[in-house]
Amino acid sequence: MRTYDAFKIALAIKHFLKTEEQVDPIEWLSKPEHIVLENEYGDLALFEYSFPIKKIYSGHYYFKSRGKQAIQSAKGFLDELFNTCYNINVVMGFTSHGLEEIHGQEYELFIITKKEFNNE
Repeated sequence: MRTYDAFKIALAIKHFLKTEEQVDPIEWLSKPEHIVLENEYGDLALFEYSFPIKKIYSGHYYFKSRGKQAIQSAKGFLDELFNTCYNINVVMGFTSHGLEEIHGQEYELFIITKKEFNNE
């Protein structure tokens, strides 16, 4: 389910950055295109609308779960993202889809598409 809990999100962001750099979770959440999902295990998945030109999201995962449960949590988050009201088709961080120029720089895109996730 989607969450707007700034305290939980601040903890996850601090874990991701591993630096003293500050990101204001309230400011980050103020952008409706950013999505944070939480499950009953306290796992969080932050999906940041990173490349609007290509409609690509970056996924950031903060799991308290481990092992098989973490895998199930990840699948559950992606299922919710791809197959419910969010209408998202591409998340970065999975299969290489070659080099792309984005914002004037060349990136190798590692993504998963909705079709790949759903084995279509």
